[in-house]
Amino acid sequence: MGGFFSQVQPEENGTLEESGTIKPCIIAGPSGVGKGTLLNKVRTDFPEAFKVAVSHTTRAPREGEEDGIHYFFTDREDFKARVENNEFLEYADVHGNYYGTSLASVNAVAKDGCICLLEIDVQGAENVTSKTECNSIFITCSSGFATLEQRLIGRESETEASLKIRLATAATELEFLDRNPEFFGRVIVNDDLGEAAEELINQFTEWYPKQMVTEK
Repeated sequence: MGGFFSQVQPEENGTLEESGTIKPCIIAGPSGVGKGTLLNKVRTDFPEAFKVAVSHTTRAPREGEEDGIHYFFTDREDFKARVENNEFLEYADVHGNYYGTSLASVNAVAKDGCICLLEIDVQGAENVTSKTECNSIFITCSSGFATLEQRLIGRESETEASLKIRLATAATELEFLDRNPEFFGRVIVNDDLGEAAEELINQFTEWYPKQMVTEK
């Protein structure tokens, strides 16, 4: 299994477009904190406001996932070629598979007039913020690591090995927040889904008033 790293690409072959660009928003937080459930609730209320930049990955598709919609599925050789070609804003080796967010995917969302959500790990967040202006949110829970462990075990979707990796990664992300409390533009505690969703909507409305409307 590969190591865990992220890396920003040089700017020779492209940067985020400056003119009229809607800042992307990083969403980070450990596995089991409920990021997906929380974001889905907000997207339901504002279906036209958000788009996720379609990432590249070397992992195999899961049941129901479609190439070009959920991810661009590729192999390690092609992924490394894209790295060499400076196509990625950030990329990482997570749980033994490569994931990468291309400059083209992020720009495509901004051109559509939508908020681009970058659901990435904290190392990727560090790298993206070092290269371009963006907003950032960390999702956590007040009861910390013990609750995350219970939630991940309760999913019954992890092997013993994958659970161990996810828990180790979760611990790393929570430690990062403890060491860097001012890094993220907003930290939201997802203990109550309704309250957390309201906080998230209010923050998005502050940052993106033109996009956060129920009808366009």
